[in-house]
Amino acid sequence: MLVASTARAADPVDPVDPVVDDERGPPPNPARGETYDGRPSRRPAGYWALTPPRILLAPFRFTFRLLEWPARWATEFEERHHIGQRLVDMSTWGEGTIGIRPLFTYSLAFVPSGGLRFFHDRLQGRGTAFSIWATTGGADIVHTELRGRPTRAGRPVQYTYAFAYDRRNDYLFAGIGNTTPVPAGTLGPSRYAADQLDFFNSLQLRLARPLWFSVGMQVGWRRFHDGRFYDGQPPITEVYCVRVGPDCVPGTVDEALVPGFNQGTQFVRPSASLFLDLRDDPVRSAVGLIVEVGADYSHGLGADRSRYFRVHGSAGVPIRLWSRAHVLLLHVSTELVAPLGSSAPVPFTELATLGGPNDLRGFRWQLFHGYSSFVATAEYRWPIWMWLDGVVFVDYGGVFGKRYEGFGAAQMQPDVGGGFRVRTRARFHLRVEVAYGFGESWRLYISTTDWP
Repeated sequence: MLVASTARAADPVDPVDPVVDDERGPPPNPARGETYDGRPSRRPAGYWALTPPRILLAPFRFTFRLLEWPARWATEFEERHHIGQRLVDMSTWGEGTIGIRPLFTYSLAFVPSGGLRFFHDRLQGRGTAFSIWATTGGADIVHTELRGRPTRAGRPVQYTYAFAYDRRNDYLFAGIGNTTPVPAGTLGPSRYAADQLDFFNSLQLRLARPLWFSVGMQVGWRRFHDGRFYDGQPPITEVYCVRVGPDCVPGTVDEALVPGFNQGTQFVRPSASLFLDLRDDPVRSAVGLIVEVGADYSHGLGADRSRYFRVHGSAGVPIRLWSRAHVLLLHVSTELVAPLGSSAPVPFTELATLGGPNDLRGFRWQLFHGYSSFVATAEYRWPIWMWLDGVVFVDYGGVFGKRYEGFGAAQMQPDVGGGFRVRTRARFHLRVEVAYGFGESWRLYISTTDWP
């Protein structure tokens, strides 16, 4: 017994032996291409062919390297103290299926809004989804939404529905087909208010593992009013008013310039789309392809006599640069609005729009309105620490007339920018991005989300 006891005390693989712990060294760092399995990281084929884009991206990478230090410190602090997880645990019940989450959205030149989202993913059965959102930025900035999926996740047939009400008095309108900077002597940006009520539902069918087909129906109601003076832009009745000679008729909006403003719009809109996803990962994809094509038909109700088709398409390709963690994402999207016959003009809010955190990020939200649009994006992503990624991007796009009339460089605008994204394996939770639109100015976007 004494011999056995002595052998155990001298066991060189004792997990509490401090010498053994020291010999293990620091954990691998994926940001430097180090692997967890110990195999040497080899440069992929074509590594040196990417030298030119590395040189072009060097200033952005240096800037974000400076910003990386406080971001890394905050992430490591969270890893040590788990403050975020403690807050999540305090606002979650039912084994993580019931809870409350904060929501926040901020875009420079618009009123920030924040609120809460309540979710109950057992209300309609195990594996379903149900949530209610409510955000506000004041009495005239309100958004509420109820959204649900009564079918279980992972099934080949999925049904979703949503009811939404949105009210804002700081919406931006800068004309149809306008580019920025707006030429001297033309009408510029203005602010309008809108009350919008929508009901959506859709049925998604998985035709194959990566291919989905979706059909849906939307019923919408819109009413528009004069906006408030904000961020240097006057109310819409002071810019797009009915004019008698050089004089503006107070309190009016010219329907020839802003179709559908005075009477609003109400419509029913069936839709169909195909979605192909060949990516290896929904958030940190390094190879693959994602394609979506769809169309919808809008039929005006009541006094609204407009009838029109809308067709859209998008495609994205992630390209692994090196070590899998460094990815270049190339993405293009387009939309075409086609009025039918001699029907009433398409209401201005239902036209193709660009500007904001999801397309031309260097320009104000929905600054561009047109009958067609096109935008291309090149985005470089790399890991900073655990669930924190860095992003630099270039966007280039614009709006055009019917059937892409006037398509060309003269109608397109570029922007550049970058930011950080906090993510899980399935989706992004926090986005902070800064972008500069040439001919415009700097834009800052901060948004949170928790819906899959």
